[in-house]
Amino acid sequence: GAMIKHIRTLSMDTNTNKQQPRQRNIASFAQSMMPGNDQNNGQKEPKASGQNQNVPQKQLLSPKYVGRLISSIVKEISTSRRDQMLEESGVRSADQWEKIVDHVRLCVERVVLSPILSRLMLSTLRETTEQECALQEKIGILKKEPNKRLAQILGIPKRQKLDERCWHGAVATLKTFDVVAMPSFKLGVLLGVKDEIFREAGDLGVDDMNADDFLPIMTYIICRAGLRHPWSTVTVLRQILGDDFVSGEAAYYLTTFEIALNHLLHLDITNFIKNT
Repeated sequence: GAMIKHIRTLSMDTNTNKQQPRQRNIASFAQSMMPGNDQNNGQKEPKASGQNQNVPQKQLLSPKYVGRLISSIVKEISTSRRDQMLEESGVRSADQWEKIVDHVRLCVERVVLSPILSRLMLSTLRETTEQECALQEKIGILKKEPNKRLAQILGIPKRQKLDERCWHGAVATLKTFDVVAMPSFKLGVLLGVKDEIFREAGDLGVDDMNADDFLPIMTYIICRAGLRHPWSTVTVLRQILGDDFVSGEAAYYLTTFEIALNHLLHLDITNFIKNT
């Protein structure tokens, strides 16, 4: 239907020459499993397990419900069409299968979220207006500061001149957080920011960065990136992705990003404002 017209036929990046499961096939199957969809060309496709097909509109605009729906459809496709996707892709290793599942999830995110993502964001913005405005006010004040002064305010360590670094690569990467739409891509951006931070720290000879080093640097990068609605976006992101999908390294750095935003929100800059 209309929701899958924007899905392009792409292939997964793998080490094989065989074509990966195509997005249009996955998207069509995902579309058939959507609540309220009765157009299956006469074929009875399995609906996402545990999903009520008569879902109220209000529930469809709940990020938590949408996240559960996406996870359920991904699980259904990955289970029922595993053999077919493995045959199409020609892969057998566990790592490559995980890439296929990630690819499936991205396709499902596009099918489910493309028509409603802007409304999900607007609804969340209304609920988090107070926090978002307060956070943006803090960032607006802090981002005017020179790099070294901002690093001092945020507590970036001085060792190996970490506090003098501008973190241009990480800032540029985080700016794409507002450019990409799908949750999987946004999570990938945060992991990309992590990679840039460690790369730039490595250039200074810091190879043993810990959480006490990393968190203030991430906070600094958020101030410099000028994201539009970071608090609301990460709220939606956390609810849609859920704990089933976000684990390990991804979970750690998503949580770190949330902690950095929360630190900025509650940072007391009263004395700082008086002295400027």
